[in-house]
Amino acid sequence: MAVEIAAVLTASQLRPPARPAPAANIRPIVSDAEWSQVTEVHQSVADDEGQDSPSHRAFLQARTAEARGLAEAGHGLFFGAFLEGRLSSFLGLVPDRCGLARFQTVETRPEHRRQGLASWLVYTVGIRGLTELGAHRLVIVADPDGPAINLYRSLGFLEKESQIQMCRFAKPSARPETSATPR
Repeated sequence: MAVEIAAVLTASQLRPPARPAPAANIRPIVSDAEWSQVTEVHQSVADDEGQDSPSHRAFLQARTAEARGLAEAGHGLFFGAFLEGRLSSFLGLVPDRCGLARFQTVETRPEHRRQGLASWLVYTVGIRGLTELGAHRLVIVADPDGPAINLYRSLGFLEKESQIQMCRFAKPSARPETSATPR
């Protein structure tokens, strides 16, 4: 068994990022080409984490298709930060119709990290969630020891609880060969 502990953070209002806005175009992800770039960003992050296998790539494609389905059905906002027309960072925000909206998959290409893209995306889409989706509270989950949690805290998110997940692995001899690790 593998145990993963995450921090659940919430905010009912957001502070703008301290860093100036990057020279990125922040907008909804809509076209086939843009959704393909979402999968590319997923893959670049997976590659950076040493997770590359055919089954993991298939998982990432399915993850993108699921997000696109939510967006096209009007069940969430999926936005990207585009630098020179190329998707560099993206996220989703999905409301629950009871006043909560949860961020989904905040990811940035490794070569574009630490430029303020994710901060401005979370802030921009969070404000839209509070004003356009009718959310009263935003929810985001982060690794309590990872770098993203400080980004979320700087925007006004506060830790409210812990989330604990367990994953059961098959016997080592039954596991397919992969460099992927569970999330």
